[in-house]
Amino acid sequence: MIEFFEAVSTHAFMRNALLAGVLASVACGVIGTYVVTRRISLIAGSLAHSVLGGMGAAYYFNAARGWTWLEPLHGAVVAALLAAIII
Repeated sequence: MIEFFEAVSTHAFMRNALLAGVLASVACGVIGTYVVTRRISLIAGSLAHSVLGGMGAAYYFNAARGWTWLEPLHGAVVAALLAAIII
């Protein structure tokens, strides 16, 4: 445990990672509570699964078709937006 605090105090990327983790946990806690109370967890799950499919499709087109400009993040965003519109 002492090594962790030493690493946080000496390395800037550890401070950034710790800050990102704390901010993400707060945001996920708020959004997760909203999703559960509004009973829209089925929609959240379907969006998450469509994002995985979009990432896989983008990776396929990048590797098999040679579309080097296409990153998995692009596929995830397109799949999430398309699924949200359809839902």
